[in-house]
Amino acid sequence: MPHRPVELSHADRDYLERLLGKGQMKAREYKRATGLLEMDRGKTLKAVSQTLGVSENTVRAWRERYGQEGLRMLGNVLDLCNEPR
Repeated sequence: MPHRPVELSHADRDYLERLLGKGQMKAREYKRATGLLEMDRGKTLKAVSQTLGVSENTVRAWRERYGQEGLRMLGNVLDLCNEPR
């Protein structure tokens, strides 16, 4: 299996998909959540950056922050699914 830039836990992946489905996120959080899911699906940093209109360094920073903070990197949007994270 090819290396994925980010490997989300099953719970994190499900949570992000539900969060995006709610449609109540600011653009910044939407891009971060989408970027994490796309990296988990195997897209490269470059591909994610092009899709979301941000720099590769920004996507790299999301990857690093997820590795350090988990979904807490998304900030206050975590409450939208009514689950503590």
